Amino acid sequence: MILLEDNKKISFLIFLIFFLFLCLTFLIIKKQTKIYEFNENQTCINCDFREMSLKKLDLRNSFIKNSNFEGSNLSGTDLSNSKLLNSNFKKTDLTGADISNSILINVTFDKSILKGINLNNSVIENSSVKDVDMSGISLIDMNLSDFFLNSGITRSFNLEKTGIKRGTTLRSTMRKIDVKNSNFLGSNLSGVDLSYSSFLNSNLSNVNLSYAEFDDSVLKKIKLINSNLKETNFDNTELIDIDYKVEK
Repeated sequence: MILLEDNKKISFLIFLIFFLFLCLTFLIIKKQTKIYEFNENQTCINCDFREMSLKKLDLRNSFIKNSNFEGSNLSGTDLSNSKLLNSNFKKTDLTGADISNSILINVTFDKSILKGINLNNSVIENSSVKDVDMSGISLIDMNLSDFFLNSGITRSFNLEKTGIKRGTTLRSTMRKIDVKNSNFLGSNLSGVDLSYSSFLNSNLSNVNLSYAEFDDSVLKKIKLINSNLKETNFDNTELIDIDYKVEK
């Protein structure tokens, strides 16, 4: 009798394990099917791709809205010419991803890896990039509106023809960046480390540059009208053709 009861328990456990295995397999197949469908039609609305691998996929011209990619691997993925709206990319690996010529609105990249990401000619609005590594990032012909970059690490940063609009806060280490023909009007760069950088033909008027670091940098043809230069560091800085004045 006892042996019969034990056999029933063992059978039940085997059935339970098999059932759980089937459920897990079904979920994996379901998610893989969604990835395949996304790859085919380039549309992703209310998608849940958390902890998934979408690396090196061709997702050009995609439309992504209200979706969750937290913890996913998108390294090397091509998302150029896409629209990313109201989506979560926290803790996502976007190493070498291409998101150029795209529109990003209400997108979160906090604690993600953005090494070598291409954001050339993209528009970023009301988005957040906190605690990220942005080494080697390319930002050419960009428009950053109400963009919040906090505790980021940027190296070899290219900001050419960039418009960083009023209300933008950049509190980061941004050494060795190359800034050309750019507009930072009304932005907050207080305390930012911009040393060993090059600024050419750009507008830094009405910008809070208090305690910012420009040591060993080159600033040429720069507007600094009504900017806050309290305790700004210009040690060993080349200042050429600077338009600085305080208007009452």
